[in-house]
Amino acid sequence: MLSVQLLIDKAIEICGSASELARRMGVDRAEITRLRKGTRPASPEIAAEIADIAGMDARQAAIDAIIERNAANRKGALLADILGKGQAVGAAAMLDISYKGDSTIDTATIKNDSAVVKDRIHRV
Repeated sequence: MLSVQLLIDKAIEICGSASELARRMGVDRAEITRLRKGTRPASPEIAAEIADIAGMDARQAAIDAIIERNAANRKGALLADILGKGQAVGAAAMLDISYKGDSTIDTATIKNDSAVVKDRIHRV
C-alpha cells in the first residue's frame, strides 16, 4: 500500500518543491500540506495524479485511496479483498506473459564508456 505522504515526498523530490508540485497540479500549496499531513484525505483522482508525477503506480494509488476512504466501514474490508484480488491477478498475468516465450532473450553489445560489455537483454 502506497502512503500519500510517500507519494507526495517523491513527487516533491521530482518537482523540486511543494510549490512546484502544487502549481503542476493546479492546486494551492496549502492543499499539498493538508494532503501530506493527512488532515485532508486524498481522493482516488488526486492520489493517482500525485503517483503519476512521482513516477509510481497510479492505479495502485487510486485503489489504495478507495480502500482507505472506506476503511472505517464494511466496504473497506470488502473492497480490499476484491481489489486486492484484481491486483494479484494482474501481476500474475504480467509475469505469465513475460515468461511464456512472447519475449526473447538476446545478447547485445553495450558500449560503456571505454569498455565494451556483452550483456543479456530481455526484449518484448
